[in-house]
Amino acid sequence: MMQKLRFHLAALAVLFVIREIVAFLEIIPLKYLFTPLVTAAVLIIAVYALAAAGASLYRYLVVAGLITSVIADTLLMIVQVDLLKYGIVFFLATHLAYCIAFSRGYKWKAVHLINAAVLAAIVVILHLLLRGRSGGLDAALIVYMLFIACMVYFAYGYQGGGPGRQRVLLRAGATMFMVSDIVLAVNAFLSPIPHSTVFTWALYAPAQLMIALSCHDQGASPAV
Repeated sequence: MMQKLRFHLAALAVLFVIREIVAFLEIIPLKYLFTPLVTAAVLIIAVYALAAAGASLYRYLVVAGLITSVIADTLLMIVQVDLLKYGIVFFLATHLAYCIAFSRGYKWKAVHLINAAVLAAIVVILHLLLRGRSGGLDAALIVYMLFIACMVYFAYGYQGGGPGRQRVLLRAGATMFMVSDIVLAVNAFLSPIPHSTVFTWALYAPAQLMIALSCHDQGASPAV
């Protein structure tokens, strides 16, 4: 199984590099092909964990989050029509699945008050920047920001039964996911960023990969 996983990671790296190149060159048909393939390849990595390490609620929730991510990515990559609001709905489902997964291994520590304060400040600042500029999506965006903030909060507080590497993967993955969404929001509502999809995916794809890889480290824990 580990040999298959290494092969799959190598194939994923090739898909990702091709996706970034065709997105930068704006070769739209190839971008439409490789964009969902990257997330689907990440999804397979999480499915491998189910086959190799057995079923757990944590792994099922991550798989579910990656499935809704594939749908959201497919909607958001289409440049001919604006499907952002539909993509938000499916990414909300992704963050909900991740919130539940990470929260089941959450253990309270006083330092988490700092995490909560930082995330709350980020949400407030983003709301103030985006308010009135989102094309009628202000309410949807504040809900979305709260969901992703909760996802990051629980990722940093996760103390599940896996090794320390799992916690590192979750924290890095959740943080990169949030930053990629901030880049996406800035490009969509504040100021266009040249080749923004390249920068967004440079953060987003590794973020999803780290979350998928955490399924291989998740051990006997409250998330089972």
